[in-house]
Formats: sequence, structure tokens, C-alpha cells
Amino acid sequence: MVSKAVRARLTVATAVAVAAALLTPAQGASAPGGTSRDTLDVTGTVLVVAGEGGDPDRYSLLLPSGTEVELADGFTAEPLSDFTGTLAAPGTGEGRTLTGPARAGALSRAAADGTPLEVVSARVASPGPSAGPTNHATYVARVTNFGAVGLTDAQILDGLAGAQQYWVRESGGQIPSWTTASPVVPVASTAGSTASGCGLGAGGADFGAIAASVGSQAFPGVDFSGSSPNHLVVVVPDGCGGTVGGRARLGSSFVSGGPVILQAEARADFRIVLEHEYGHNVSLEHANTAAAEYGNLYEVMGAGPSGFANPVLGTVYRWEQGITAPGEVVDGTAGGTWTLASRGATSGLRSVTFIDPDTGLRHFVDLRNGGGGDAGTYYTTSSSTVRYGQTYSPGIVVERENEEAGAFLRKPDASNDGALQRDEAWTNSGTLTVRAAAAPP
Repeated sequence: MVSKAVRARLTVATAVAVAAALLTPAQGASAPGGTSRDTLDVTGTVLVVAGEGGDPDRYSLLLPSGTEVELADGFTAEPLSDFTGTLAAPGTGEGRTLTGPARAGALSRAAADGTPLEVVSARVASPGPSAGPTNHATYVARVTNFGAVGLTDAQILDGLAGAQQYWVRESGGQIPSWTTASPVVPVASTAGSTASGCGLGAGGADFGAIAASVGSQAFPGVDFSGSSPNHLVVVVPDGCGGTVGGRARLGSSFVSGGPVILQAEARADFRIVLEHEYGHNVSLEHANTAAAEYGNLYEVMGAGPSGFANPVLGTVYRWEQGITAPGEVVDGTAGGTWTLASRGATSGLRSVTFIDPDTGLRHFVDLRNGGGGDAGTYYTTSSSTVRYGQTYSPGIVVERENEEAGAFLRKPDASNDGALQRDEAWTNSGTLTVRAAAAPP
């Protein structure tokens, strides 16, 4: 459904007004170390590969030497944070703090073997504020020793160009241009294999090693850590990695780059998945529901079904990234009635925001009617097929913040289609109600 100047009215009624309480990202954690274990004092940059298909995010540490070591479960920090701390050396020891060649050897072996190192203690400094509008560049390679890649180089480059223009459009001016800086370079990876999932399967266990191998061979000296706006796209055969079509390293803002590993899926799906993975590079987390990770199909950071365009970026993400325009969002915490333009439009009032007194979390109300940039998206089909525990249709959607840069879809009280229709409502425990007073035709 594509509509011009279609608007819908909604009412927010609340008995309580509270102050804004945006999520505060967690700082580093520590794990206990025993006196029988040797330790290593290190500094570095925290790297995070976004979890896909239900597996958790993977944390690693990029050392000043350029070596990357995996970190054991239990540690969390914001992507690209500065790390100063102590790691437990693999195996048993004598309670020593390793220095010199012993320290270098332990780190080298851990990096080569992919052994996760336990964080004993850490001080972590979050990345500084965004540097402002930044031009991005993508370097692309095709892995030659994992099997046949079923896309031509021209098809790969066309997919890259489309995905990059999506983010130029959706970044609110923070990415003025995003170009492809290389041809498709054929590379034999010295890390990973088809059996281990090409960096996509096995929870992304080989992601960092494959990205480092391909990047250093094809584009020596180019920084793909995420600290620069350089992106590395590594194309592997369709189906390698099972149901995980792509993985990406998480960035900290719209100035971040980083690596992506992507299956060579047919048709437009290559571009559609890449738009999602680029979202991780520029810091966005998944759009979830109560039933499923990335089950919010009203967002690019959900998991859109094959063959459909991605929706425009919802207000929850635009707010988190600081790119909402004057007049785009109104504060509805005190209650009221508003007429919304389509979220797919480029002007007008497009969202109402409020704080849920039950949770202290900020919520956003958008009209998704297939207008503007939402043309061709899955929800416009009003399909009766249940995906991720629900159906999806045009209407008014209620989302809340989730993690430090994610979204969570709230379902209507009395339906399972994800969006409010005329006279339908979403309520919290009883102190606040969002109701669609008039729905679009």
C-alpha cells in the first residue's frame, strides 16, 4: 500500500508524568581469577560481533599490536570502548603476572587458537561522541576457497550500491556519501572453512579470523576495526553458515565502519540482508518482540522475509542516534491527541514519544501505512501468515527502546497483527493507553 498525505489520529491518555530515562549502557564487567592461574595485563579496543539466530554477541579485544584475542563469556562493554585490565592466561599456572616473551607468547597462542580469555578485572571507557557527518567507504572481497559464489561481481557491486544509498537516505545527514572503494577482489581465506560455517555458523566463531585474513590480504593497511568509516564486505557462498545470512561487527555510531560477512543470496535479498548488517556496523541493535529476536518486521533491524524492501528507520532508532528533525516528534507524556503523517514521509509530525511509568522506558508511536520509503515492505501485504509469533499489517505501531541501540515492538491488547487499527489500543498496567482514534484507509 502506497498512500499520499495519508494520516492517522491517535490518542495517548496517561495518569502519570515522569522524567525521561533513556537506557544507560553497561560498563565493563570482571570475572574472578584464581591464584593458580597466570595473568596478563593488557590494553586494547573492545570489538563486538552482533549475535544472530539466537546466539549472543561475541566480544574480543584488539591489542595495540593488531592481534585480536577472544574474550570469555561474562564480559560486556560498548563496542569500540577503550579497555585496560587483566586477563587470565590459558591453562593452569603459578599465579604469576606474565611479562615479556611469556606474555607475548600466551597472547599469540590464544589468538591463533581462538581461545577465549577470561577477564579478571577491567576499566572500560566508552567511545566519545560522534564526530559529525562522515563519508563512508566499502571494500569488497569474494572468498575463493569456500565454494562457488553464485553472484557475478556486477551483481555484488549493485547490491552494495543499493544498501549504501539506503543508509545515506536514512542517516539524517550523518552519512553524506557512501562509496565502494574497490572492485570485487578474489581472496583465498587462510582462516575458517565451509565446515565451520564461513564465519557465519557456529555463533560466528571464525568471524574475526576470516575478516582479518581477507582484509589483510586484499586491502593491506586499511583499518576495518570500526574506528574508521571503512567497511569490509566478505562474500561467501549462499548457504554457507546455514540460516544465518550475514554477520557484522557492531560500531558505536554513524561514524563507525567494520567488517561484514555475507552469503551471496540471489535476487535483491543480498542487498536487503546487507542493509541490516550495515545497520550493525553503524551501531544499531536488533528490533525484537516478546516472541522473537528480530521479530519486529516494521524495522530494518528486524528480519524481513525474502523478496521485500526494508522499511525506513523508525523513530526509536532515529531518536537513539540523535537525528530527529524539528517538528518530527512530539512529547506525549502528559497525554493528548495528535494526527500523524506516515513514518515513510520526509516531513510533518511523524511520531509521538512518551515514558511508560511502569518501566521508565521511552516509547515511540509511528504510523506505518506503506507510504513513501515504506513502499514494497512486507507489512504492507497484510499477510495472514504468522511469522515470529504474529502477523503484520499497516497501522499505528508502538515501540520502546531496547538495549542501548535497539527497538522492541509492543503488541495491541486484543490482536496479533503488530499494529493498532481504528479503536484498538495498547495499554500498560492501567496508567497509560495508546489508542488509534482513526486509522488510514
